[in-house]
Amino acid sequence: MPFDPYQLLEVDREASVEEIRRSYRALARRYHPDVNKDPGAEPIFKELSLAYSVLSDAKKRELFDRHGEASLTLEFQESQARQRAATQPGPSSPLDVLAELMLDSTRASAGGTIQLPSPLGGAVLMVKIPPGVESGTRIRLPGKGRTAPGKRPGDLYLEVRIRGR
Repeated sequence: MPFDPYQLLEVDREASVEEIRRSYRALARRYHPDVNKDPGAEPIFKELSLAYSVLSDAKKRELFDRHGEASLTLEFQESQARQRAATQPGPSSPLDVLAELMLDSTRASAGGTIQLPSPLGGAVLMVKIPPGVESGTRIRLPGKGRTAPGKRPGDLYLEVRIRGR
């Protein structure tokens, strides 16, 4: 079943931030693992938290409304990219971009091609995931980074992170 933060938080697509917050708090109290000892409560609580993090942030909510669940698989981490760039191969030009690509273990094992919204907006990218990819692997997409007049476009580097690892 696809991830739908609106359905999880039991709110309409037109719900205000306040309505979303109110609903999240009520549901979070009901499913919080410290309150609800049912073993199925913790995974529900984690999904509620993810749904709230998407709908309470205007930019993430807009991306989700435009691209659906695919918008959640690409989490742009520009500040961390700068920190890691000095120690790992990858972005070397100011036009290069490093973003985090979150995959579940099934997708990481099987590989394949996925569609993702660009962290720079607008475009939808087709990304080939090699079978058996591991956390920390970087996938380079030449020419998909930032652009500047008179300069070759930078590259987009996707650093794979596998959920639960």
